Amino acid sequence: MGLVEQEVFVEAPPARIFAYLSPALVGAWYAPANGTRVEVVDGEVRAGATLRIRGESRYGPSAYEAVVTAWDPPRAFGWRSTVGAPPQEVTVRLEPDGGGTRVRLRDRYRSRGFLGLRALLDRVFVRPRVVAVDREAVENLKALAEGRRGCA
Repeated sequence: MGLVEQEVFVEAPPARIFAYLSPALVGAWYAPANGTRVEVVDGEVRAGATLRIRGESRYGPSAYEAVVTAWDPPRAFGWRSTVGAPPQEVTVRLEPDGGGTRVRLRDRYRSRGFLGLRALLDRVFVRPRVVAVDREAVENLKALAEGRRGCA
């Protein structure tokens, strides 16, 4: 599996940032260009809850399910894809840092393809895309939490 980690300092308290980690608002910062929408399938958000994630990809509409792996307000939110998407686990951790918060996004993913070709595909196509999406995500989250951008 590949691993991408992104970190950003946000001039806002963890509770303000965590509000954007609710499933209803995840699409405002994580892949918003794809029209990402997240809904909790089985009631309330908690570790073990099922999420349905929908959006658009370059190949058309996409939908997959994930399970919540971490839900610890206002410190952490994480999910792991389970059905309809390549294996991926994303965790966002919030750590108070002076007058703001250190946001750390960790993304463990697996490239598809034949074993011998997988490393090449990962290096050339998949990893650069994951890095770009995750970098944009933490920057979007920062802008929203600091009030520099409205929430869709």
